[in-house]
Amino acid sequence: MDLNMQNKALICKWLWRFTQEQDSWWKILIKEKFSDSGTKWFSGGISGSLGCSVWSQIIKEKAVFWRFAQVKPGSGEDTSFWLDYWRGDRSFAEEFPRMAAAAVSPLASIRDLAHVSIESVHWDIPFRTSFRGGVERERERFFDILNTLPPSVFSTGSDSVVWQAADKFSVHSLYCCLVKEKYEQPDDYPYKLIWQAWIPSKICTFLWIVHQRKILTHDSLKKRGWSFPSRCVMCAASEEDANHLFLHCSFAVRVWNIIGAFVHSARGTGSITQVINNWPRGKPANPKEWCTSTLLHALCWSLWKERNRRIFDGVANTEFGIAFRIGSLIALWLAVAGKVDIKAAEEWLRVLKSRTVDGGLNPELAGATVP
Repeated sequence: MDLNMQNKALICKWLWRFTQEQDSWWKILIKEKFSDSGTKWFSGGISGSLGCSVWSQIIKEKAVFWRFAQVKPGSGEDTSFWLDYWRGDRSFAEEFPRMAAAAVSPLASIRDLAHVSIESVHWDIPFRTSFRGGVERERERFFDILNTLPPSVFSTGSDSVVWQAADKFSVHSLYCCLVKEKYEQPDDYPYKLIWQAWIPSKICTFLWIVHQRKILTHDSLKKRGWSFPSRCVMCAASEEDANHLFLHCSFAVRVWNIIGAFVHSARGTGSITQVINNWPRGKPANPKEWCTSTLLHALCWSLWKERNRRIFDGVANTEFGIAFRIGSLIALWLAVAGKVDIKAAEEWLRVLKSRTVDGGLNPELAGATVP
């Protein structure tokens, strides 16, 4: 759980209550204290330093709240034309600050400025000054936006605030939206590929960290202030980062080629995040597809363990030994989960082991593949 996002969602709950509870004493008190520049849907700013620290922290999250909420105009009587968020996640005062400052009535409601008919909307917005230069171009864009608003935006009912992230407001719905924004997770985020019940949770967590680009390779450590010469311990030919370690390192390429022949999967290209995003999904229908669904976990985990052994223990294995370890992990996970028959897994491992001799290549069987 992201506690920072959870805290924002809990704070925004009070902003939602402020828009909904019209007769609550706490809201009446806040509006009386900060009513100079506020509207029906949110209070004005806080300029003092005493007696308002709690509410000052709450209204700091106003921009977060209005990204997922919007004022729905009815008659427009209760909605401020300049200050309220009734046409998106920005008010007109935020998008056109110089025009809002020049308005004769900066607190005017929509009803005061709009004349709605069945076919069109006519706007009568007086300003204290004329506009020139860049402000004139801003004015043209401002009225272009207004002229595109259809009469259907308004109704004869009362104004209200609607929650756009779900059918109704909840802390959970806002938290999910904030987390999705923060980690840039698309709708097709490969959570089912990463989080598989029959794979140990620490390895699923490791693959998730790799996907989020948070693995502590040399480039990540340098971003945290460490200073040292970077060199891939596997190939000694390039600087180390996650994409190089798991995909482009010559040692990793050989491991991919060896194990790929057994599980019939090819090495991905691009970044490791792209490879995970584009990896085959869907419910596996046969042992071959089950092996493919778990390959990324076993391969990335084995390469990372080998990298750490070389750095901290000074012990190195061959690519064929790593390939056998990857195959052993896949067979173990699928056999324990009942996805493949145990005898079939044992036979598959026997054939795989016959292709290696004490962690090295069996010359007689070099290049052979498992049927």
